[in-house]
Amino acid sequence: MLLILLNWLKHRKTLNLSLVFFYGISLIFLHDYFVGLSFNTMNNLSLPVYNMVVLILSICGGVAVLASLFYMLYKTSENRRWKLFFLLLTSLLITLHYKFLFEMNIEVVHVLEFTLLSVLLFPLLGSFGASVAFTLPFIFVNEWYQYVVLYPGYIQYFEFNDIVIDLLGCGMAMVFLWIAGVKPEQTSAFWRKPEFIFLIAVNLLFLVLLATCVLTFYPRNKCENTFLVLNQLQNPHLFWQTHVYGAVYHVMKPLEGLVIVNGVCLFFSAMSFVAQK
Repeated sequence: MLLILLNWLKHRKTLNLSLVFFYGISLIFLHDYFVGLSFNTMNNLSLPVYNMVVLILSICGGVAVLASLFYMLYKTSENRRWKLFFLLLTSLLITLHYKFLFEMNIEVVHVLEFTLLSVLLFPLLGSFGASVAFTLPFIFVNEWYQYVVLYPGYIQYFEFNDIVIDLLGCGMAMVFLWIAGVKPEQTSAFWRKPEFIFLIAVNLLFLVLLATCVLTFYPRNKCENTFLVLNQLQNPHLFWQTHVYGAVYHVMKPLEGLVIVNGVCLFFSAMSFVAQK
């Protein structure tokens, strides 16, 4: 059924592109509504109980997904070792992110939030890596919208933590597609892949914005024409930060976040390359 749906969308580019933009924009503008629901639930249960409930549901959901993927792997021998490698490593990265980079457990929704967007991108792009990387414009705008428009003051930094877990969730969706039997299209050399060219463009844009002081890493670098300061924490260079709700977690610094974002995208681009072979 999944293969049929993706193939159906592949031959309806206009509809496919419309769904991508509709879903991507919906994620941005419905964010505050769902945060409100989460906040009300937390207040009704108390934060410790809420965190525990989310943890239990996360473990149960994760085990169920992994069990279904292991079952599909058992039923097929094609590229089994490589599929298992990318599945286990992606699962490990999500688990480590959950353990060390979450403010609250409910942030696990980021694993699911952009997965459908990456799946909708796949029929357009035909590549696992590109389907992950091309979610970035929506993810960047989503984080900017929260940081500047929705919660100024409460959020004190551009959340590369969230961006990375969004990408890992999209990557897990691509692992699921691969194990389910979806194959990427054959493409040219690695350096000519759309995701590679796109990442170069994104990085060049960041460099230009930083060089012209439109973006700055920290308040001390701010200029008259600065549009966005990426980190306004009081002690941004501390490895461990303490959230207002008491969680002790690591906040990715801007340069660290940019490097890891590139690394995650290239990791799933490599998966696409392996799948083509």
